[in-house]
Amino acid sequence: MTTVKDVILQTDFKTVSDEFLIHHGDKHIEKIKGIYSKLCNAESKTNRSNMIIFIRAIKENDQGDEDIVINDFDINDNTLMFDICGKDDEYDGLYSIGASEYNELLGYYVDPLTFDRFSCSQIIAHVIWDLYW
Repeated sequence: MTTVKDVILQTDFKTVSDEFLIHHGDKHIEKIKGIYSKLCNAESKTNRSNMIIFIRAIKENDQGDEDIVINDFDINDNTLMFDICGKDDEYDGLYSIGASEYNELLGYYVDPLTFDRFSCSQIIAHVIWDLYW
């Protein structure tokens, strides 16, 4: 399977930042550039738990108290939120990747269906946002 490291090696900062700007603006761009650089230069760890990450498009319900997963969406719709989740062989629930160490994250597999909806640059832009936020 394709790892996050494989994906980031298929990108450059310009295309990732262009995707980032669509959803988050340029306020955090220098910090994002630093994270991108660290990810590009870090070695990946072996994925012992078979962690697979995927991106969900979500929107709050009308009351604002519950997230609704949207299956049919426009990637450039900046009213949507995108959540990167992980699942593995050790736990039945979903993980947030935000607390992952960079080396560990780079070894995670990317769900093949994610490539049907997102480009490599879009995937990395969303990964970086989860790490930053």
